[in-house]
Amino acid sequence: MAQRFDLPEIIPVFPLPGALLLPRARLPLHLFEPRYLAMLEDVLKTRERLIGM
Repeated sequence: MAQRFDLPEIIPVFPLPGALLLPRARLPLHLFEPRYLAMLEDVLKTRERLIGM
């Protein structure tokens, strides 16, 4: 059974024009811009480890 949790009030967003990412789908990314690397590092420190796309 799927585990449920409350979504945080603020979810960082990684803009990805033209891409369709369905729930539980995988999409390999090559992050190289410092602002997105910093966003990912910050998100990995949270309990939810969640970003929007």
